[in-house]
Amino acid sequence: MVVIALVAYYGRAARQEYEAKVVGRPVDALVRQQAEQASRIGTYRWLDQEQGKVAVPIERAMEIVVRERAPSAPKEKVGS
Repeated sequence: MVVIALVAYYGRAARQEYEAKVVGRPVDALVRQQAEQASRIGTYRWLDQEQGKVAVPIERAMEIVVRERAPSAPKEKVGS
């Protein structure tokens, strides 16, 4: 009977320890990391000022790529 109680207690304690160390902590770290990443991809900043390399916000970068890779608009026919 004592063995069964100890096994049950150990299982409960192990689950609580796991949740405290693995499940609980990463949430705070993840939130901080996501905020840092959002800040980095959403702002202009120098990557290398000497070489003139600049990071642009991701939304602006996507607009530039789409505009540069878009096929030329077809010329309209005059008098149609």
